[in-house]
Amino acid sequence: DLADWLVGRLAYHRDDVVRAAWFLELARKLQDDVTSFTDPWRRRLRDRTLLEGAAAVVIEKLVPHELSPTYWNDTLRTVVGI
Repeated sequence: DLADWLVGRLAYHRDDVVRAAWFLELARKLQDDVTSFTDPWRRRLRDRTLLEGAAAVVIEKLVPHELSPTYWNDTLRTVVGI
């Protein structure tokens, strides 16, 4: 299914900062909609290990270059609790 493929590509980003950032954004935007754990892609959006891995990549590679100092802080706090 397309949703599973897309979320899987974003979740397993292999240190690709764009994929990691999109994974965190998707998790943030769909946070209230992923309460069901029946679909694999929904489980990935709630998987703490995957979220923390994406957060680490974003913090290392994207945050230092971000023009808005609070944008990623808000996303990381919402999704990962950092």
